[in-house]
Amino acid sequence: MKNWFRTTFLWGIVLGAGLSALELLKMMARRVDYPFGTIADLMMILLIIVVLVKCAKDYRDNFAGGFITFGKTFGLSAGAVGVAFIFFLIYLVIHFSFIEKDGIDRINTAFEQKYRTRLAQDTVKMEDIDTYIINSGNILAETKTSILKDDTACNTFVDNRLAMLWDCYAERLRKGAAMDTANYHYGKFDSYAQKVWINTLEQLLNEEQEDTICTTVLSQIVLTSAAGFDSASPLQLRLEAEKDSVPRYNNSLTVALMNSVSTLLYGLFFGIFTSLYVYRKEKYSCGADDKEPENEEDTPQEITND
Repeated sequence: MKNWFRTTFLWGIVLGAGLSALELLKMMARRVDYPFGTIADLMMILLIIVVLVKCAKDYRDNFAGGFITFGKTFGLSAGAVGVAFIFFLIYLVIHFSFIEKDGIDRINTAFEQKYRTRLAQDTVKMEDIDTYIINSGNILAETKTSILKDDTACNTFVDNRLAMLWDCYAERLRKGAAMDTANYHYGKFDSYAQKVWINTLEQLLNEEQEDTICTTVLSQIVLTSAAGFDSASPLQLRLEAEKDSVPRYNNSLTVALMNSVSTLLYGLFFGIFTSLYVYRKEKYSCGADDKEPENEEDTPQEITND
């Protein structure tokens, strides 16, 4: 039993140190913007397989007389993976606490981006469009007040044109939901709505008889308000409403535990196959030397007559 503990502890430390080194390499690769993620995953799998095979062979050849059962092999693998799990867990706590202090924020941002990407494929609902129109209308009113200020000369002209413009814009957005389904996904709706807003303005200006100071002011209000419509984004509002559904880490222990547990599961999974490999190889190699060498003295000699 002492030899079993020695072997699992030794190779568990080797595996844990290797996993910790890979985590450090991934951080360095991110700093130089090198796509190391896939390579690191393959290296992790290779590291686990090699270490578990070496662990089983070490015990088999040095302490088990050259023969080992599948159950004992898997026990060695599980023990080594357990030691590596504890080693890697401790390292990750240190890593996210002192080495990569922004690592938790980076992981949380990645979770949010994945959630955003998934939501971007969903179709915008009619109630979302109505909410967007209301919120955008409020932004337009604030922009108009900010630009006009005490300019009373263009108030009536701007109010009338904006009312016409907004009614046309809202109608086009609502009707488009039934006809242009490609642009009515959360990921595309914002840019599409702004394009419709600008096109509606251009159509209105083309109908004007002459270019005046008030039409210039109107254009300024419309273009300035379009930049502020992002805050009324249906995608952004839905993300805000569903933010509790997005996975989020709050401390280094949590993120370390989740990452090390996944490594533990990988190790146990590959431990099954490495155990089969070592066990079968030993079983097939048994008896290879069972044949008795032929004794030259027992070989019949040809009798010759002088």
